[in-house]
Amino acid sequence: AEVSGALTMSGESDAGTPVDEAVTDALVRARQALASGASIAVRSRPVDGVLGTYRFAVPRAAPMVAAWQPSGALSFQAHASDAGRYSLDIDVR
Repeated sequence: AEVSGALTMSGESDAGTPVDEAVTDALVRARQALASGASIAVRSRPVDGVLGTYRFAVPRAAPMVAAWQPSGALSFQAHASDAGRYSLDIDVR
């Protein structure tokens, strides 16, 4: 799936007129929340330095998860309930 958008900051000028300005120095991160309560960063990308836009692909498939073990093979299983569910974090610099 594709995630895209634009970051803008809204406010008022000194004269009181509305102003919308592109945010051009920020990082957008797609996080996938898991049923266990943990979340993983799947993709991140800086916004366009002129327009403040971003676009990237994220998987639609269920994440494969395994419990950590100090030794031996990991047993990965798909978590279908977490497939395609993302939140976006934005770090403005």
